[in-house]
Amino acid sequence: MEQRKSVAAEHNDSFELYDLKVEAVAPPGVKVYSGAQPGDYFELKGEMLYLPPGQGFSIYSLSAVLPLLAAKQRETAPLDWMTSDEEIANPDPHCPVRLKITRTGKRTFKRADTTAVALPPATLTGVPRATLAPGYEISRLIKGGWHLSGDHGAIDRDQALRDMATFVEAGITTFDCADIYTGVEEMIGDFRAAYPALAKSVRVHTKFVPDLAALDRVDPALVEASIDRSLRRLKQDSLDLVQFHWWNFDVPGYVDAALQLKRLQQAGKIQHIGVTNFDVPRLKELLDAGVQVLSHQVQYSVLDHRPEHGMDAFCQANDIAFLCYGTVAGGFLSERWLGKPEPTETFANRSLVKYKLIIEDFGGWDLYQALLRALAKVGAKHGCDIATIASATVLTRHNVAAAIVGATSAAHLEAHRKVGTVVLDADDLATIHAVTARRTGPLGDVYGLERDIEGRHGRIMKYDLHK
Repeated sequence: MEQRKSVAAEHNDSFELYDLKVEAVAPPGVKVYSGAQPGDYFELKGEMLYLPPGQGFSIYSLSAVLPLLAAKQRETAPLDWMTSDEEIANPDPHCPVRLKITRTGKRTFKRADTTAVALPPATLTGVPRATLAPGYEISRLIKGGWHLSGDHGAIDRDQALRDMATFVEAGITTFDCADIYTGVEEMIGDFRAAYPALAKSVRVHTKFVPDLAALDRVDPALVEASIDRSLRRLKQDSLDLVQFHWWNFDVPGYVDAALQLKRLQQAGKIQHIGVTNFDVPRLKELLDAGVQVLSHQVQYSVLDHRPEHGMDAFCQANDIAFLCYGTVAGGFLSERWLGKPEPTETFANRSLVKYKLIIEDFGGWDLYQALLRALAKVGAKHGCDIATIASATVLTRHNVAAAIVGATSAAHLEAHRKVGTVVLDADDLATIHAVTARRTGPLGDVYGLERDIEGRHGRIMKYDLHK
């Protein structure tokens, strides 16, 4: 049979559905895994449920890696009947069970005419899930949006939308963005319009970040106008999570702004409120004022342990989950830098400048290289790269709900997915800790160094980003 392209990759409004009878050639109750021959129309991926022999299923997939879905279907094209009865080998070499797949029909449906309900994604895709509040579940890997803002090189917008679909199909169903990430909220809104069936399973975490120069002018009208703008850009009736950032705590008004977010939450424009880059005293002020904070987005990595300087204990005591960025330090935690001399040239983007400063605070280039060697050793044991082990290590930390992976494309998607499946044991963590225990920094509370506008961390920041 000729090779077929993934339906999701064709950016159109229809997909093919097969009526399948899936029969496990094994005793009832045996857990089985399934796959299809290369080039076939349809592939079943991931862990199947317990399949009693002979039970029939009508299921569809927008790509080879999408979790199995149940759908409300409306036929839009004539039936194209075909039959095939074959027994396929199990792709899991440790499980000899085989599956018998009978295809009885093919139909074409419009995505807009389907109502999809995902079966448990953690089981089917390997990407773990975290529940932040009753009824509010996210993937423990979050697709970051900062790198799509144009400050990191040219972005192919159409390809970026297709990549978003690919991430969702792989089980990474939570996106991070901000009102200051130029064009990113609009891009996610366009994705939601182009892929309505996939969008139903997506959580979008945006941020409310008033410009530094405007902090003294933040009032209820400005807050509401900012939230309304995000709603329009994202094409949502209510924002899933708004993460609040305030550049300078010496400028009053952050508590009042957070209380206005709470009023908008009560009005239904916001589902949940989070913060990003707050320190312990100011976060406590918000809680004392009656703002219910669901999450705190912080920079946290094997290079940067500042959340452990009191913030982790405070958030754990107040049921505030960490959503962590910088887990691969802008790419510095990767094989690309292993064994390399300290760079002296100008970096291509601000992200590398930012994390090179963190390396210097950590203890310098030699200690950083020792950390890369430790991560590589653990990675070799698990068949993973350095970046995967670095992010997986952060996911083992107290109170960490998710790691944000910055990606301008889906090129490293399979490596990202491994972050959720690798299991680090005590020996692995001890190998990494033997190096990180020798660190000299960074010191202080979350984001304290970056908040010093005159300091070397603060001088590289951009504080007035609204356009």
